[in-house]
Amino acid sequence: GSGGKRYATVVVGASNGGWNASDCDYLCDGVDDQVEINQAIAALPAGGGEVLLLDGTYYLSGNLSLLRYSTLRGTNRDSVTLKRMTTSGYSEGAALLIGSYQAVIQDLSYNGNSTIFQSSTSGVYDILIGGGAKIKNIYITSCADIAVYAEPVGILTEIGNCRFTAVGGPCVYADYGGELLYHDCYAGAGIPLIKAFGQEHDLTPLQYPLSIHMTNVISHVGTGAVLFNGTGYCTVTNCTFSAIQMVNTVPTGSTSVERGRHILLGNCINSGASESGIGIEFGNGVNNCVAIGNTFYSGAQSEPIQDNGQNNIVYNGASSGQITLPSSGWSGSTQTVSAPGVTATSVVTTGPIPSNISSAMEFGVYCSGQGNGTLTFTCTSAPSSSITYTYTSQGVF
Repeated sequence: GSGGKRYATVVVGASNGGWNASDCDYLCDGVDDQVEINQAIAALPAGGGEVLLLDGTYYLSGNLSLLRYSTLRGTNRDSVTLKRMTTSGYSEGAALLIGSYQAVIQDLSYNGNSTIFQSSTSGVYDILIGGGAKIKNIYITSCADIAVYAEPVGILTEIGNCRFTAVGGPCVYADYGGELLYHDCYAGAGIPLIKAFGQEHDLTPLQYPLSIHMTNVISHVGTGAVLFNGTGYCTVTNCTFSAIQMVNTVPTGSTSVERGRHILLGNCINSGASESGIGIEFGNGVNNCVAIGNTFYSGAQSEPIQDNGQNNIVYNGASSGQITLPSSGWSGSTQTVSAPGVTATSVVTTGPIPSNISSAMEFGVYCSGQGNGTLTFTCTSAPSSSITYTYTSQGVF
């Protein structure tokens, strides 16, 4: 029509990938490749379009800024790489990729080249996505601190089918208010899965909470943590992580925003030794939440659940284990032993193993108390040999 193209695909190639000028619309030479890629983005029609990156490595010394309704896509996640080449500050806090409203980045790898950072890396991030943006099927590695900084700002933003390795900070850092969909992602060992702060900066009187919806996000052997601070209406389902902490300490701002009302369902949780040992934490002011059917790795938590909120419903089945009462462990008529999965308020059932029933009855051994991660036993007289008990801790609040 007379108005020109409404949609277009612009092709960008890298000379290191074997491409030449006749193969593509823009050719990158390995130096300041963001210039040619940004030119390709600017060449897209206002109605939307796609910049296709052919196989190769693209070296970035500045940020890429996507337009509305535009897509930056690689031909293959394993053969197209964007690599950061400088520590210099860029617009929007040193992000290399900026996903604006309804922009999409997908099907490529990103290398943050963390070894180029010699000083403090706190606050450095690599991919910034704004409200309505999406990143999909990206392999993200070697980030100095934060891999993806998300600012949903009132509209659904999506991170999906991504893989994170060698990230110095969290895979995702989110703030302000809005909806973030975070799904089908994998993180290497020890990398926090997400840190989210509802209205952290208090720049705008937002009237909606920051809501995170996580599903099928997996941390390698359950070693990545989750932190939600001041968020509301979050759902976490079918994920694997080390611990989830839901607290409420960020400023509320001039407009009241409700926090809490979270749902945790069917997650696998394994707190590491370097963490608090609490699998699920509901802090003060985190109210009206539901946690059902979450699995705790046996022996990993000194306190699987800590609930300091109000009107929370927590039911997570049962933790079980086996403990041995050595004959030398009795102090007078009592003995306290470690029992992972037991809390001070859980419903505990104990019983001697079949071969020790007679000894337990003879010496009057029974469970007389419980604490966070402990069971206390009492006897009428000290047994001459060890006695083994099994226990089940029902986590009902």
